[in-house]
Amino acid sequence: WNVFGVSYGTYLAQTLMYQHPEGIRTVTLDSVEPLDDAIMASLMAPNAREGLDNFFAACEAQPACAAAYPDLAGTFTSLVNELEANPITASVEVSPGNPVDVVLDGGAIVNGIIDNTFNTQSFPNVPLWIDQLNNGQPENIARLRAVPAFTPPGVLAYGMTFGMICSGYMAEDSEESVLTFGQQAFPDYPDSVLAPSLHFTF
Repeated sequence: WNVFGVSYGTYLAQTLMYQHPEGIRTVTLDSVEPLDDAIMASLMAPNAREGLDNFFAACEAQPACAAAYPDLAGTFTSLVNELEANPITASVEVSPGNPVDVVLDGGAIVNGIIDNTFNTQSFPNVPLWIDQLNNGQPENIARLRAVPAFTPPGVLAYGMTFGMICSGYMAEDSEESVLTFGQQAFPDYPDSVLAPSLHFTF
């Protein structure tokens, strides 16, 4: 077998290497998930923190982005807190003539940005979308929740994903550990956003 693994697939590939090396010719790992650190609480919040920090730093490092969206990180943190306390509802079309109402709370917008990392071609638009949300135009951020970046067939197997997450990850975590890691990574976010591991649901 020539094994290719991405994200959770790297965990599976490493398990195959450990348990059945005789059947493997090559292994390619992309976005590696270490075998010794597969507990959701210890991964999700710190990884999300690092990703968001890198994203905001990239905007600050580009003069045009920094000028158009000063203190984007602070704006986003304020939005997370404001919307968690007072969620809003936005109507967006997922297809022509098919509107859906999307509730945006603090956890929804955090997860919307995180989920959109699967859709890298749209990422340059995210500073604008955050600014629009901050100025009363929530439709683009709402669309991230209405149409997840990994919706196309074959990108994500929902049944397998939930089975793996619930039995392989969440079963290892306590509610206290999830909240503790979340508070360490995001001290400025409400506990209601952090307790469910940054609303880790698709």
